Amino acid sequence: MYGFNTVSLDKKGRLAIPAKYRSHLINNSETKIVITKDPQYPSLKVYPESQWHEISNKLESLQGLDPIVRNLQWTILGNASVLEFDPSSRMLVLIPSDLRKYADISDQKQISLIGMG
Repeated sequence: MYGFNTVSLDKKGRLAIPAKYRSHLINNSETKIVITKDPQYPSLKVYPESQWHEISNKLESLQGLDPIVRNLQWTILGNASVLEFDPSSRMLVLIPSDLRKYADISDQKQISLIGMG
């Protein structure tokens, strides 16, 4: 899943997953995505549930006594929200308000999605 997309964010903070990402999610039988904070920028990271399991397992296996690693774990794992969507619909996803605030998109009507794999 690659590419740049501008999508609308409704008044409730929901976005409809773009069609080119929907087909990938449906083809891989995904019904959940995970949204979490990006540790480097005031933006969000979005993962299909299957990818999230791989990423979270790797993060959990790192040495938590290292303060840099611990900060990454807190930021990424501690702020993760698992969100379900209906694959037969527009796949509306409500971004939690604390994550919208972190990414400074609470008052935005449009946001950008950048697919990076």
